[in-house]
Amino acid sequence: LGFIEHVLKRYPEILNKNTRTFIPAHVRRIGHNRVRHLVFSLNRESVVVVLNGFEKTLQYMDDAGHIKTIPLNTNDEEVCEVISKLIIKHELQTRPLVLTGFLCVGMGQTLTHRTIGSFTSAIFGHLDLTNDEIYQLFGRITGRMKNWGEKYVQTQVYCPTIIMHRFNVMEECARNMAREYNGDVVSQEEYREPMYSMGEVGESACTNIREKKQPKQ
Repeated sequence: LGFIEHVLKRYPEILNKNTRTFIPAHVRRIGHNRVRHLVFSLNRESVVVVLNGFEKTLQYMDDAGHIKTIPLNTNDEEVCEVISKLIIKHELQTRPLVLTGFLCVGMGQTLTHRTIGSFTSAIFGHLDLTNDEIYQLFGRITGRMKNWGEKYVQTQVYCPTIIMHRFNVMEECARNMAREYNGDVVSQEEYREPMYSMGEVGESACTNIREKKQPKQ
């Protein structure tokens, strides 16, 4: 949370008009609430979507400064479609949009929609995540979006250098697996092969390999 606050205060343009920012917090719900509170304190015009196991809501302040809370009912639609429709219905298109949460936003669901656009920024300060977990978070800002016209922009990512290195290593591991072992069954060591030959960048991921917990007998 300290890293998120540091980035948002150093780069206030992240919350300018017509921006869409992905700010995953951490597992505890109190962290998601703190991100929302921080965003509103920095820009009252913001729209904040919180996605977790307890809460799935969209919040914004009206002209009188009252917070409006709208539940995201996603029974029959993708969450990105529901968010898009609510943004348009309540005429919030030009306001800065922020998505936060952790476990729910880390899943393989799509968070962006062509009517709103790709994320303009993302903030990742998760130094304690495994290589696979941080790679999965980065995956939420990617997708088949280049045909969205002016709604597509490259996402500016703010993160510690070591997080960037870990993502780049895992991306190379995925590329290598598709290139060299496509369709084959591979071992964990074969999957990790590239990280051992990437110098200091690879070392960032090597030192973050965790021993898999053995199941209790």
